[in-house]
Amino acid sequence: MKYMKKTGSGSCGRKASNQTAQVSRPARLFSEGCCGKITIQDVIIEAEVIPMFKVYRALLAALIALIVFLGMSALAEGGEVLMSGYCGAAEDNLIWVVDEDGILTITGDGDMADYADLSEQPWSDYSMSIRIVTLEPGVTGVGSHAFSGMQGLESVALPEGLESIGANAFSDGFTLSEVVVPAGTKTIGDNTFARCYNMTSVTLPASLTGMGSGVFDECYSLVVKVVKDSYAHKWCNEQGIVCEAEGTVQPQSDFTTTVSGGKATITGYSGTDADVIVPAQIDGVNVVAIGPSAFAGNTHMQTLSIAEGVETIGDRAFSGCSGLASAVLPDSLTDIADTAFENCHNLTAKVSDGSYAHDWCVKNGVDCDAEGAVQVLFTYIQENGAITVTGYSGGDTEVAVPEKIEGLYVKVIGANAFADDYNIRAVTLPEGVETIGGGAFARCYNLNEINLPAGVASIGTDAFKDCFNLTVKVADGSYAHKWCAENGVVFEAEGAAKVAFEYTIDNGKVILTAFTGDDIEIIVPGTVEGCPVSAIGARAFAGLYGLESVSLPESIASIGESAFAQCYNLTSINLPAGIASIGAKAFDECFNLTASVTAGSYAHKWCNENGVSCKAEGAAQVVFEYAVDGGKVTVTGYDGDDAEVVIPAAVEGSPVTAIAAEAFADCHSLSAVTLPESIAAIGENTFARCYNLRTINLPESITSIGANAFADCYNVTAAVESGSYAHQWCVQNGVSCESGAAEATDVEYTVSNGAVTVTGYSGDETEIVIAAEIGGYPVKAIADGAFSDDYMMRSVSLPEGIETIGKGAFARCYNLNTINLPESITSIGDGAFAECINLSAKVKTGSYAHTWCRNNGIVFEAEGTGEDEPGEVLKTCVLPESLTTIGESAFVNIAAEMVILPDGCVTIGSSAFANNLNLRKVYMPDSVTDIADSAFAGCEGLIFICESENAAAAYAYEKGIRYEIGTY
Repeated sequence: MKYMKKTGSGSCGRKASNQTAQVSRPARLFSEGCCGKITIQDVIIEAEVIPMFKVYRALLAALIALIVFLGMSALAEGGEVLMSGYCGAAEDNLIWVVDEDGILTITGDGDMADYADLSEQPWSDYSMSIRIVTLEPGVTGVGSHAFSGMQGLESVALPEGLESIGANAFSDGFTLSEVVVPAGTKTIGDNTFARCYNMTSVTLPASLTGMGSGVFDECYSLVVKVVKDSYAHKWCNEQGIVCEAEGTVQPQSDFTTTVSGGKATITGYSGTDADVIVPAQIDGVNVVAIGPSAFAGNTHMQTLSIAEGVETIGDRAFSGCSGLASAVLPDSLTDIADTAFENCHNLTAKVSDGSYAHDWCVKNGVDCDAEGAVQVLFTYIQENGAITVTGYSGGDTEVAVPEKIEGLYVKVIGANAFADDYNIRAVTLPEGVETIGGGAFARCYNLNEINLPAGVASIGTDAFKDCFNLTVKVADGSYAHKWCAENGVVFEAEGAAKVAFEYTIDNGKVILTAFTGDDIEIIVPGTVEGCPVSAIGARAFAGLYGLESVSLPESIASIGESAFAQCYNLTSINLPAGIASIGAKAFDECFNLTASVTAGSYAHKWCNENGVSCKAEGAAQVVFEYAVDGGKVTVTGYDGDDAEVVIPAAVEGSPVTAIAAEAFADCHSLSAVTLPESIAAIGENTFARCYNLRTINLPESITSIGANAFADCYNVTAAVESGSYAHQWCVQNGVSCESGAAEATDVEYTVSNGAVTVTGYSGDETEIVIAAEIGGYPVKAIADGAFSDDYMMRSVSLPEGIETIGKGAFARCYNLNTINLPESITSIGDGAFAECINLSAKVKTGSYAHTWCRNNGIVFEAEGTGEDEPGEVLKTCVLPESLTTIGESAFVNIAAEMVILPDGCVTIGSSAFANNLNLRKVYMPDSVTDIADSAFAGCEGLIFICESENAAAAYAYEKGIRYEIGTY
């Protein structure tokens, strides 16, 4: 529709709904297509790149043609494409397409990606209108929540070769009535078809070996079709799901049997199926046994399900079935030969907890999943008529060592038997255990508890070494009780007087290891059992949220790591003068704490160095001025004259988050400052003219540093985290800093005429900070192609002083998101950022870089820009002057906040800027006269900046879009 100029004035037109247009071709250059999700923040058309626009169209058209060629029937039938993209577990292994007929087609090879919920589905914008889902052959796994919540879904076509269907894949498909799961599918996840209220028929294949919980919850009208005696048949019966069982799993002629006393024994099998089900009956006779070597050497078989009723499996019955990965062993089994599954190296048996088959698997070292039980796998040897446990290969967190194995009592836990098992949290030993070998549970870092029976008479060296969280339960007065006390192992002695502290005694000195009471005020005793309390162990009081005050005795010499960490309400503690060691983070997150220390003591110094608020007896109190606002503290001044100042992490229980402007300005005595991790902002001139300031740490938490924060601090070197905001700020503002940033070791360069030109980069960092100087010479240039094709790089910080960026310097850095272009730049070569599809450059208003970005279609953020309200910075896309037509869907889902159309642009096509929630302003010159109805559909809050009361203004009035007369 063409619009002519409208007379009159006004900034707001009447409301009118914008209809979302159908896209007639997959011509969306910057939408979700063969390149995944791309936004305008990341890809901008340049005058020179306009031909590339056509190239992308051609590539995308070629891809769609290829998809059609490969068999995507939905496209071949003529449905016009609405959207497409990737949906594979490896991202680009699968492609999806939604067409105007409501058909979602997925093609490619491999598994789909999993999604946390329906909002993460890449096709979520169309989920309510999708009627048909077709997965082409090659798709092997349906992702979790892949098609959940599709309330208009009518039919699903699943391909041959499918192996798994993820949790909630089709849940809440209210209109779905029938699904056929293809042969070969092995697993179906939890709640896959839950709340498909109108589902009446699902066909499940004999190949299934696992189904989750709630698969058909609230499918009230459902009848499941299964193969008789299959896993699915059994599962349905167990779950009370109505099912129809037809046929048998394998032709009964594949089995050879002998019959005796009206009972059948399978003696051979001639089939070649991958999924084998041993039936309950053959020719009407109950199967009770599988004879010796009946299936031996069958390399075709991958899964096995033995029906209930089978009681015996003979010698070597499945020996050499090298492909067998899963076997369902029924509760009815009472006899399995030791060699029954010989050389089945990949086998995991599915058994019931406590069944004969379960015990047999444990005894014979066959990996098993026990329904309702954790897996238990021990290795052991027989010695002197008893069992020594030598190892454990399970992954359980709670392990119970059996009283007997093979009918013999377990007497010994061998050396290193459970060592380095990070999963174990609790161990139960039987009463018959007498010996625990050296290092038996060493480095079981998460082991919390173990019982040592009264009969234990020997415990080896380092049996519980580095079991930092362990409490041992012992009998009072037992060998184990004495051993724990002597070896510093935390214990609970049954029958002993209960005390509020847990402790160990080492060389006549007590180490407190835990507090088991609930007091809010604690007085730690000077002695326990007549021995002096000399240490607080690591994490001894950690996490005691109710604790408010602690009094330590003078005998304390050391406090372990994190001893009082996360005691959020701890307000006071005395740290005696005799303390000589305090571990890292001893008072971590004790936001309200003020420690009482002796002036000049180790504890005094430690508190200052670690940012712990303290009061020193006999010392002048360090005084900060501060303000509290919204529960956060800003340090506004400093009245002391210390050379070394530690700013606390909290004051009055509130975190210190900012240092105000000029707070430490002109503190000439100041030489070192330590800032807490809570600091987020440093104001202007904060440390200005601190001439003797040499060191300061700038935590990674900092997100803002004001101008001249370190003005005239000639000797300062800041400690920063590589790639952090503070790191970049220091580099850009010429403040000396130390970090792990990629500098001379990874940056290749040449030196000419006393200046450095960066020629390449050999590192693999994602965030790169180019130093202002390398080898003592200023960095002045980035050479042609210096960083080109670096796919790892995400951000680059260039120092003030850079003057030249060469041709293609950052070309094809597809993941480069941000780069600062300093005011000092005077030349940028052609294609410097070619194909940097995700880039947004930070520039200074009016700088050469600013002008260059505008002229070359690079998305930029201009600091101090005059293109909007004062102080506001918009991500801006300036389209090239040669542009006359913007095609259909060309800029759908862009992230730019402002788009400037050139004088000469005439036509804006259907859905050209549709659904751009970030788009706030578009400059409309008088040349624009043809705007499609849906060009700006779904752009909420959009404002047109119209050159005059032109055709675009008339369009805005018609569509209820706010417009203003002005210029950009």
